[in-house]
Amino acid sequence: MPERKKAASAMGELGGRPQRPTPPPRRAVGAATDGAEKRAADEKRRADTARANARLRERRRKAKWLLVFALLCFSLILIYVISRFLGSFFVVGEVKISGDSPYTDSEIISAAGISFGDRLYRTDKKTAVRNITEKLPYIESVSIRIKLPSFVYITVSSERAAFYARISGSYYAVSGKMKVLERADTAGRFEADGLLCIELPPVGSAVVGAELTLADGTDPGYIGTFVSAIEESELSGRISRLFMDERFDTVMSVDGRFRVRFGSDADVATKALAAARVIADGDLGDSWTVVIDVSDPSAIVTVRRDGLD
Repeated sequence: MPERKKAASAMGELGGRPQRPTPPPRRAVGAATDGAEKRAADEKRRADTARANARLRERRRKAKWLLVFALLCFSLILIYVISRFLGSFFVVGEVKISGDSPYTDSEIISAAGISFGDRLYRTDKKTAVRNITEKLPYIESVSIRIKLPSFVYITVSSERAAFYARISGSYYAVSGKMKVLERADTAGRFEADGLLCIELPPVGSAVVGAELTLADGTDPGYIGTFVSAIEESELSGRISRLFMDERFDTVMSVDGRFRVRFGSDADVATKALAAARVIADGDLGDSWTVVIDVSDPSAIVTVRRDGLD
């Protein structure tokens, strides 16, 4: 009974009704929603800022390339204007020739195609070099330099004739590189220059300014190599004629009375030295013509004859 009274008393104090549980405050749920919305807004703002920055960078990049293109166009126009101005203002006033050449300065200038009064910066150096080497066969290399206000400098180097040969009724001077340098109707000037006369194998073509070719297609370089080796030997300057019409039976006339048989064109320096030593020994007499066979330098054979065949 006392317990019932207490419960009734408690209910009376609370207004006579039983009390329900207090619901969670509505403000906490609203705060969480506000926070999510704020984060979403921040993310959107950052995304918008990133897109705006990207568009700005793209505009700057395009502006940069447009500026570069504009500067390039301006530079090209400026170069064109300057070149036109220089081309009309600076002209060829002096051409200076230097280097080793059998040609006169006038011949070189004429071959180059350069004329006094031509526009300096319109001088085509490549064409001038080609013209000189094609028209002047002795010229081996050419360099051309232009200098303001009116100078053209041409430097040349030349090949020299190593020997001459009679081909199809004409006489041709040939370099050690087997380039045909000159053609003549007689051998007089070549002999006066002290050139060695060579009997060649059948020739395919001999065109001045081009390399000599042999009829059988063999590389003629071995002939130039042979001649170079002889020029460096003790027989240099003493050879009156060289017979190379048969490659493996090369023969030369030395001092007008010795015929030296080399056989092949191998070991030329050794064979030339052996022949020079035999001649220098002086045991061959003065009234005989002598054939010296050095095709095998270790077994030299000498034969005295009344005359050379």
